[in-house]
Amino acid sequence: MRKKILIIAFLLIFAVSLLGWPMFAFAVDEVSFSADTNILLGNGITLKIMSSSLCDSMVVGTSNVTLTLSTNSHVDLRSYDRYLLSNSLVTTTSCQDDPAYSKINFTGQATTVSVEITPSSACATWGSWNTGGGGGGGGGAIESVLPKTTTTGKVDVTSSNGGKTTLTTSESASATVDFPANAVTTATQANVNLESKTSITNTYPVPSGKNIVGSYVYNLTATAGGVSVASFSKDVTLTFTYTDAQITGLNEDTLKVYYWNGTQWTVLTSTVDKTNNKITALTNHFTYFVIMGEPPTVTLGKMAKPSDYGLKEGDLIRAVGDIDIFIISQYGYKRLFLNPVIFNMYGHLGGWSAVKSVAPSTRDAFVTSNYYRYVDSPKVYFVEVTGGDTGIFHWVNMTAADFSAQGGKADAIFTINKSELDWYPKGADKTSL
Repeated sequence: MRKKILIIAFLLIFAVSLLGWPMFAFAVDEVSFSADTNILLGNGITLKIMSSSLCDSMVVGTSNVTLTLSTNSHVDLRSYDRYLLSNSLVTTTSCQDDPAYSKINFTGQATTVSVEITPSSACATWGSWNTGGGGGGGGGAIESVLPKTTTTGKVDVTSSNGGKTTLTTSESASATVDFPANAVTTATQANVNLESKTSITNTYPVPSGKNIVGSYVYNLTATAGGVSVASFSKDVTLTFTYTDAQITGLNEDTLKVYYWNGTQWTVLTSTVDKTNNKITALTNHFTYFVIMGEPPTVTLGKMAKPSDYGLKEGDLIRAVGDIDIFIISQYGYKRLFLNPVIFNMYGHLGGWSAVKSVAPSTRDAFVTSNYYRYVDSPKVYFVEVTGGDTGIFHWVNMTAADFSAQGGKADAIFTINKSELDWYPKGADKTSL
């Protein structure tokens, strides 16, 4: 069979001239497309046949395109206006969103057939669609409607479908925003942005007795048509995950989601899933969000002692199934060796072979302390854990009386050597507990 190559210029010239004509046949023999080619229907709708498509013939009409297909045919037809492409073969239209277009694909047929494609209603949402009808190509019917879900921290939310996105931090924590249907009234872009905890809390101070989990504040924003969206018609579900390292020294039961209300940090009703290190809350607006927790509350006279568990002061312990190594004190406190470099600074403790495996409940019986003092200095430091094995020292810049008055315990202060003192970077002074 003789093959005719249709190039873009040929199609565009003739397509424009077709306005007002009922239909026109471009070829009666096999038609091959060497480049992406725009097809202009008489009603002004433009379709695109992608390069390498092949059919026996093509007829362009006022509101449809008719293709003749045989054994070797393969056609990729797209609409960048996202029309449903109803057709007499009842071939499914796929609605894409990145980039935005709808398309149908035809492959070889056992016998020569003629298929009529009619652009109908536009794709209303993301997902798969099933084009119905035959002959003149009736309307489209939804096959499935699913909210768009991304892992980039950005998502286009629709009124009919909602949308969901997750952003994971460098510390392996994450924030997820999940919009239900009808939370917005128009197409809206939602964004999860990370801000340095230090930069935000310098302007928006953390309440006394609270600690932010992790190194980041989540700045959640939403825009529609370039305009900021202040609130939503329905509550949006926020889900944050955290790591064990991030909550070292905090009572997990005290974790809650907080948001900045323009004046202060305000708590949201929060659900903590300690098994999966996850916390969930609802909000009807976006701003800055964080997880905050509190150090354990210690009741005098009820501290665990090493001897209660067959241990002694200075023992190194590790819970079965966990890699974190602690040293315990006679007062019932434990301190974490943040990484192997610090652990190796204390070779006199016996090294890895001296570490005792204990039950997680035994490890948890001892209160974690983040207060350290260099043996030859009266200055006490608070260690802020900033990652899986990194941290920052903050000098507790207050008198001993103020330290005690705010709940600090002298027995909770661990003595460290000069190597560890020098290893930690130094942050801003801590003037309250």
